[in-house]
Amino acid sequence: MRLAPIGLGDVLRAIAALAPDEPARWPAIAAALGFELPRDEPLRPTAAGAAITLPAMVGQGVAVHRQSSAARREASLPVLAPQAAVQSQSQPFLVEVSSIALDASTADAAVPALLPLLAPATAPSIVRAAAVMPQARGPLDTDALVRAVARRRLPARLPRRRRDTVAHDVVLLQDLGEGMDVFGEDVEGFADALRQAAGRHAVRTGAFLGRPAEALATLGVHRGSAVVVLTDLGLSPLARPDERGSARWLDLAALTQRAGARATLLVPWPAERWPADVAARLALATWDRGTNVAQVLRAVREH
Repeated sequence: MRLAPIGLGDVLRAIAALAPDEPARWPAIAAALGFELPRDEPLRPTAAGAAITLPAMVGQGVAVHRQSSAARREASLPVLAPQAAVQSQSQPFLVEVSSIALDASTADAAVPALLPLLAPATAPSIVRAAAVMPQARGPLDTDALVRAVARRRLPARLPRRRRDTVAHDVVLLQDLGEGMDVFGEDVEGFADALRQAAGRHAVRTGAFLGRPAEALATLGVHRGSAVVVLTDLGLSPLARPDERGSARWLDLAALTQRAGARATLLVPWPAERWPADVAARLALATWDRGTNVAQVLRAVREH
């Protein structure tokens, strides 16, 4: 059986019930409950059964409690030191307490900042990698030029090799399922970083609950568009029935393929959880601090 930690209130109640007028017994009662009364000042009742004055107690702890997670959490909280215990007919036992911080530096410490899913040093590169499309912006493609000259068909433009660059049209889709609620601040940070990478006028944003293909069709998708989806794939236990399964993601893959676009999904779940048929049709990358640029580019180029 899991016992709740013994507190100072338990000690005071025990003394009031067992020996309110016998100060000699108070140390034994406190010791039985895991506390020690200081011996540098006398212990005495201030009136015959009317009130009890106790100095601050020093907790010794009980082994079974220190092994529990609750006791470890309590160790970081302020200690309530009893100042006076008053006994009356209407309220038989009242305790006035004052808060004494265990560690002033800990008590005054600020709440730690949010640890983002993407490491700040690599986040800009990962964001760009998720929004790239192959475009004819590389060096001169001499092989294509030689073939054109051999056929006596000079091209209107000099052919260039294709290279991955940030698309001119980027669509950011946010999954509004309950499993994504805890990543709200990360979604906002990703959207800001994407606007900085591609340009504010190049990024269009939308959201969906259930079917991403319908949201994308409403926003519009074109040849050369890069679609970035922030989603948990419905893998969270909080997912609704229409968020589970692969059908909606296969619809998204078909839509982007017909339009000549590309969809990249960033998922805050490890790759072993991803549905195999979805990973085969769409570029999926883990959205977590261990993700690097090479992993995202590899996923994008394979699709």
